[in-house]
Amino acid sequence: WGRGSANGPSGCRNTAHGRNKPTAADRAQATWRGWATRLVAWRCFVSRDQAGNRAGHVRYRLAARSCAKFADFPECRYASRMGTAHNPPMQVMDADWAVSHVRSGQRIFVQGTSATPHVLLDALVRRAGELRNVRIAHLHTEGPAPYVAPEHVGSFRHEALFVGANTRAAVNDGRADYIPAFLSEIPSLFRSGRLPLDVAFINVSPPDGDGFCTLGTSVECAMAAVETAGLVIAQINDQMPRTYGDHRVHVNQIDFGVAVHVSPHVLEPRDSGVVAHRIGEYVAELVPNEATLQLGIGAIPNAVLTALVGHKNL
Repeated sequence: WGRGSANGPSGCRNTAHGRNKPTAADRAQATWRGWATRLVAWRCFVSRDQAGNRAGHVRYRLAARSCAKFADFPECRYASRMGTAHNPPMQVMDADWAVSHVRSGQRIFVQGTSATPHVLLDALVRRAGELRNVRIAHLHTEGPAPYVAPEHVGSFRHEALFVGANTRAAVNDGRADYIPAFLSEIPSLFRSGRLPLDVAFINVSPPDGDGFCTLGTSVECAMAAVETAGLVIAQINDQMPRTYGDHRVHVNQIDFGVAVHVSPHVLEPRDSGVVAHRIGEYVAELVPNEATLQLGIGAIPNAVLTALVGHKNL
């Protein structure tokens, strides 16, 4: 912790890249941060141990992830999980073996939209006969949702953070629950423990040379799920586009990886109608080149995008 990485901890200079040699003040600051981080980790470890929740290595991992929120090192999200006997590296296996680690009574977060990890979900549904009361939480997902089928009542119960077309009937029939929350509040539900996660199912791009995957086409609240879930199972998908931003996932944050070759879901555009097209044209006239846009879902946003095809550098 005190020495940091090759790039040096935040606020500490390093000779590896031609920077000045760290001063005594730099070393003291880094050491203080390191011990503060260890203290938070130990407190988290002890509290989990007294609660008697999970196996020792999972408690250690949760403590490390919790302390990473308080430390001022950019590499804390994954460095605290590397190279310890309590934290083995990611294991690559098939979907059925990876999902066999899910237990009855656990809560699973599922990454959504076009990145929905259906290979993992299909493997989970194949275990319906041996699982009871597994809660599946997610926002909008694309494709089928077989876990909400009537025959799986008792095995799975969906907790909808967004009611999509593939789960609406289950919510209306009382076979699934709706949790009303603003999208911006959902990460805090995970991090605060008000909606604790045992497992996270994600669908990521392959790792780069430094071991970083990305969440690809769907970030939403998945990063918070990765950071807080006790077990992370990932589809390592060579068809998932590599995207940029604060959603890189290191292989040491993943417990089990499943290599897949599955294209992300594609939502085919529908004809928005004459009125929506005219509205879209009017809106497009108000948008300058190089603008930054935030768009919702529906006929009019689609019509606006269609009318913006002649714009530059949006």
